[in-house]
Amino acid sequence: PGCGITGFVLVKKVPGHLWISASSSDHSFRGESMNMTHVVNHFYFGHQLSDDRSRYLDKFHAGEKEGNWHDKLAGEVFRSRDAHISHEHYLQTVLTTI
Repeated sequence: PGCGITGFVLVKKVPGHLWISASSSDHSFRGESMNMTHVVNHFYFGHQLSDDRSRYLDKFHAGEKEGNWHDKLAGEVFRSRDAHISHEHYLQTVLTTI
């Protein structure tokens, strides 16, 4: 079914970019023929919220995306309908303390 990416990145609290790209010393990739369809299971900054904390904060985000509003890309499917298509995801993060 393809590749899976799991891990974490330690970053400073300054503007920046995170790039993920396909590469291998054992395989050759032809970018024009790659299907970049993918699912984002989880992508968040900081600690993942506990169920109790998530329920507590849900009342402040009524009407927003259903599910994990703090993990906006969770469960999203991004399909490449044509050849030579890549996907870019933009997230704005704001430091909050409760």
